[in-house]
Amino acid sequence: MGTGHGNLKRLLIFACLCFVVFKLVALAGILSGVRSEGVGYPRLSPFVAVRWQQSQPEVRLGEEWFKLVSLDELPATEIVTFSKQTYGNRWQKRFEEDLVELLSRMGHTPQDTVTLVVQSLTSEETQVLEDVPISEENRSAIYAAARKRETSEP
Repeated sequence: MGTGHGNLKRLLIFACLCFVVFKLVALAGILSGVRSEGVGYPRLSPFVAVRWQQSQPEVRLGEEWFKLVSLDELPATEIVTFSKQTYGNRWQKRFEEDLVELLSRMGHTPQDTVTLVVQSLTSEETQVLEDVPISEENRSAIYAAARKRETSEP
């Protein structure tokens, strides 16, 4: 008769231990600053859209496309290189969808606005655009475009 209660008691103790271990692992992750891709970072972008010419990002601001030269004095080539080294074959996706995380991991967490240096696609002319807001709306548009591309690809 007593063995049924003993098994139940052991099962309950095991379940409690599993719960405690799970909580400790979660707490260790929080304390060490470990984050899954995109988790815990604001989902923001200064761009309405992003497209690529090889490894060069072209960004849409309003209705106009530009070659991105730099973001907050960080050359676009350095951002792309870091993304490739950090995320492997998902580097473009991370650049487009998780820009705040990418920049933060580079040690350059963006503020509410950024300074962009962009180049016209039809000339060598560059422009410095200061106080460009980064927004959830822009990032949502980029995310939606990426999902649309994924569903339309064979």
